[in-house]
Amino acid sequence: MHAMPVRSSQDSGWLGSVRAAATRPWSNPPLLCCLALLIYAVAIGNAVRKLGQPNSTLGDFATFRDGAIALSRGQDIYSSGQSQYVYPPLIAFLYQPFSRLSMQTAGAADLVVNSLLALLTLALASAEMSRRFLGRSSLLSIARIAVVAALLTSDKIRAEFNM
Repeated sequence: MHAMPVRSSQDSGWLGSVRAAATRPWSNPPLLCCLALLIYAVAIGNAVRKLGQPNSTLGDFATFRDGAIALSRGQDIYSSGQSQYVYPPLIAFLYQPFSRLSMQTAGAADLVVNSLLALLTLALASAEMSRRFLGRSSLLSIARIAVVAALLTSDKIRAEFNM
C-alpha cells in the first residue's frame, strides 16, 4: 500500500496552484498562452527594433505603401516607388490608410494590425483544431495546440514580422 502524502498548509491556496503549475506546465492554460505570446513577442520585438533604425529597409511594407500612395494619387501603382510593385491592386487599396502616415508611423501601425490579426488567427485556428480533432474545445486544449503551432512555425512568424 502506498502512503498518502501529508499536505501542509503551504500546499493550499495560490502557492499550491503555483507549485502544481510548475510540476505540470502542460496542464496550465495561462502558462501555455504566455509561452505562445512570448514566441510572438520575440518576433515583434525584432520588428520594433528594425523600425527604430533610421535607415532600415522595411521590405515589402515600403513597396505596399508606395503602391498605396500611387493609387491614392491616381498614378500607376506598377511604376511607383523605389522597388518594383508586382502585387495585386487589392494590396495597394488595403494599404491606403498607411499612405497618409510617415514611413515609421505607418510601419508601427502595420505591425500592430498584423500582430493582432496573427494572434487572433492563432486562437481561432487552435480552437477549431481542438473542436474538430478532439471533439471539444477546452481552454487547455486550445492553449496546447496554440503553443505547438507557434513553436512549429516560429521561423515563419519571425519572417512575417521582419517587414
